[in-house]
Amino acid sequence: MSVAKKILMGSGAKDYEIDQSLSFDSASGPYLHRTPGSAGNQKTWTFSAWIKGNLTNSYVFGAYDNSTENDANYGLIWFEQNMLKYQGWSTSWRITERQMRDPAAWYHIIVAQDTTQSTADDRVKIYVNGVQETSFDTKNNPSEDADLAINKTHQTRVGSLNVSSPTSFSGQMAEVHFVDGSQLTPSDFGETHADTNQWVPKKYGGSYGTNGFYLKFVSGALGTDSSGEGNNYTAVNLDNYDVVSDTPNNNFATLNSLWTSTVTTLTQGNLKLTQSSNADDSMIATIGVSTGKWYWEIFNTDGNTNVGIANNAASRSDYVGADANGWAYFIDGNKYNGGSASSYGATYTDDDIIGVALNMDDGTLVFYKNGVSQGTAFSSLSGTMFPALSTSAASHDVINFISFGQNPTFNNSTTAGGNSDGNGVGNFKYSVPSGHLALCSANLPAPTITKGTDYFNTILYTGNN
Repeated sequence: MSVAKKILMGSGAKDYEIDQSLSFDSASGPYLHRTPGSAGNQKTWTFSAWIKGNLTNSYVFGAYDNSTENDANYGLIWFEQNMLKYQGWSTSWRITERQMRDPAAWYHIIVAQDTTQSTADDRVKIYVNGVQETSFDTKNNPSEDADLAINKTHQTRVGSLNVSSPTSFSGQMAEVHFVDGSQLTPSDFGETHADTNQWVPKKYGGSYGTNGFYLKFVSGALGTDSSGEGNNYTAVNLDNYDVVSDTPNNNFATLNSLWTSTVTTLTQGNLKLTQSSNADDSMIATIGVSTGKWYWEIFNTDGNTNVGIANNAASRSDYVGADANGWAYFIDGNKYNGGSASSYGATYTDDDIIGVALNMDDGTLVFYKNGVSQGTAFSSLSGTMFPALSTSAASHDVINFISFGQNPTFNNSTTAGGNSDGNGVGNFKYSVPSGHLALCSANLPAPTITKGTDYFNTILYTGNN
């Protein structure tokens, strides 16, 4: 497998591989927590994590004793309206001007504090994908030598905060480090790949300090501290099935939260679709393809479901297949395109799994019901196609789960099938059709141009009046 294929779309590849991430379903209020037995360095520390998902309003890491309301007892790293924010109770130390609105990308974030610095602006530093943020919506500096909330003997949480109504993280986290006593830089956790100029993970080789920890999120050991310090975290509303293979090294497709919807909610790292309004609505995935053979699966929970594909011109407020830009298989066994239904395959119902095999090399689309082919539904397809899903609620919630190979149990809806594609990628319920692949960056074609700056770049010009 070429290096270029593995570093597309915010994924990384070099000597260091991240094998898994933890998926947080914000609807269930998931988090990991620990209350330190003794205080660490309240002046100096570094938090580092890789994250992906809905970053509109999402808590990442913080500490609070749920009592005294001041900056010395409350510290939180979170996303507010897609801006990364580090705050105390009444003071926002930093709010980035940059907005991180790409739900398909893995971002590497670092918040590094050292209030002993004599230069005020150096006391809090934020880095995104290896670059220090210097333009802020809001910037305040702690007093020199100030002791702040993180690293006190307060309950510390990953993915939430110890308050009455926390805003839980929504998406995936991987490779979470907290280093007690050091203000570190991105080069401790990542590096710029020489072939592509992309920021990629690197193994951290330093010490962690008194309350430092390293969470790898391994199944069976979700909160286990791998730093050697023994600072284990307890998982709440998280289970082994929340460990997924979507990582900064291999970025899987998910449903696309930017595909505007007024009645559909995406959670569980954009792999769980919930609709409670009696209206048709559709959602497409984050990766579109114009060549190759691809396979994915949908777990049908209940309600009216259309499973299929759509191009970028398809209606966003109607079911898949309602116009000429969508092609779908409906629960009644019919296939839909251009708003017209025609007889196709078997009906399907609650707990059935629909496999989708898209062959853009010959322009065909085949659906599978619980592993059984329903035959070719459509042919002569061309252009760029996206996996698509639509639901129509009646009098109850409609919930569907999708997996492109990274979510084998559909969030504990069934047991994993253990079927990978021909490249050994993914875990599907049923056998992957011959030649078809999981939709992820490791399986995408190698780009002709691996380093864009060799062909296109900015040139700075200084005027002379």
